[in-house]
Amino acid sequence: MSIISTQHKIKNRSTANDVFITPRPLAREHIEIVSKLFNWTCGGKPRCHVSILDPCRNNENGSYYGQLFDCGWTFKMAENIDIDWCEISEGKDFFKCGNIKYNISPIRTGIIIGNLPFSICDKWLEHSAKLHPLIISYLMPVYSLTAKRLEMMEKLGYYLVNMHQFKWYVCNGMCCFATWMYKGKIPYNVDSDGEVSDIVIDWDGKQPDCLKPFTFNRKVWYTVDKWEEKKKREMVREQKKYKKLFKKCLKKIKKIK
Repeated sequence: MSIISTQHKIKNRSTANDVFITPRPLAREHIEIVSKLFNWTCGGKPRCHVSILDPCRNNENGSYYGQLFDCGWTFKMAENIDIDWCEISEGKDFFKCGNIKYNISPIRTGIIIGNLPFSICDKWLEHSAKLHPLIISYLMPVYSLTAKRLEMMEKLGYYLVNMHQFKWYVCNGMCCFATWMYKGKIPYNVDSDGEVSDIVIDWDGKQPDCLKPFTFNRKVWYTVDKWEEKKKREMVREQKKYKKLFKKCLKKIKKIK
């Protein structure tokens, strides 16, 4: 089946399948990329507090959420890190996030990072921007980064600063970490002296020197079930290969006799 026909099938299916568990090493790589950008925005001055939101954590041991508690190795410019989460299967709806009525993330979040539901990409990105974080970064299919979506994010004040591409066999193979940063003024920053001030990110659209605009990881990632299927295919391939060699050897032996 071609990529175009696969995309058409995904687009027109009646029931969306948005549950794709990110491999933990892949999520860790994503966290490292985002942390580099956050540390750069601090300009060498430690920030007293940063809040990180995983909008679809899966569970308490989720690929992103479970590793963010060990994020001292990455967000080095933050003295205190507050980690929040949403998960629709546990009754915490991301689309109610930021609404004090539902008591879910009533304060402004600094970073949103995770693996978004592909079927509601537009709605998800728009709501992410409404929460006014400093950085938005999602794992998503490469073909999801359409001109229309990039324009929508720019109108909301967010500019794409990094796209880290890799191959993950869940959605036509090619995926990426798409990272946006806000350009303008973000209030409610608390610095290391406890003073509340605005964060002004005015980088004139120049590429942050901490990240290359486009990076590529040649490692191929699989979900557990796909990995098992791959191993079975490789075993069958090896068996066929040795059968051919065995037949060739038999023919040579017969000729010698």
